[in-house]
Amino acid sequence: MTEQRTITRDTRLAAALGTLGVPIEIRKSTDARTGKQLYLFQLGLKSVDGRHNARALKHWIRNGKLEARQPEHEALTALRAMQNRELLLDFQKKGVFLHLAAVPNTCLWQYVQGDTGLPGQKGAKELIETSDMKLVCALALVGVPLLAMDGGAGNHRYFLPRHGLPRPDGKPPADAVRLMQAWRANRDAMPPDCPFAQGMWGLVNRERLVNALNAEIDSILLRKPRSMKSAIVRADATDDAFDKVKEHFDRAD
Repeated sequence: MTEQRTITRDTRLAAALGTLGVPIEIRKSTDARTGKQLYLFQLGLKSVDGRHNARALKHWIRNGKLEARQPEHEALTALRAMQNRELLLDFQKKGVFLHLAAVPNTCLWQYVQGDTGLPGQKGAKELIETSDMKLVCALALVGVPLLAMDGGAGNHRYFLPRHGLPRPDGKPPADAVRLMQAWRANRDAMPPDCPFAQGMWGLVNRERLVNALNAEIDSILLRKPRSMKSAIVRADATDDAFDKVKEHFDRAD
């Protein structure tokens, strides 16, 4: 019997559910009349560890119930990171201002449209610099705001403070340097409940799915149970390719 699936054409939604360990298969076709390429994400009904119901989550995300019930749910955190990316792109390309706002009933932040430009570097005690937009968008989730930016398209440099905004729960503010170092040293070892890591994996998965959509061959996103490890494999891959994925998954976290 063929495994049941739930479907979506929303790349961001597929990427967010992928961070939970929901298997994703990409199906592509070409419209014979227009020549336009069509795609569909086929999602497993459950995450590989059985903890998440993909069909229910997809519905609750769309109707706002998940936001109302669990505003810090990791799928929503991944989606917020991707929203941060969209707003940062709008700022870079269209000059639309953005503002880092607290997410109600959480210890998270996300970008919304603002009325003024970036605050600038003046007064920042410890300034950090990166050219990685994904890091900027994920650090925003834990209250680290973008202060300034320079450079042209494809060559931007982003400037942020080392420490994030004060947390509403009284815990120490996020340390951007430590988070970036942990991600670069061993991203798979980061706590799965870390909002920064959740956001980064959402952004990474979105990028992987976009790259797979641009490939000529259908691809399958494989997930390791109880882990954020993932790998995209071509649908026509050989047994050796799948063996290499297994070796990747079997490495110690």
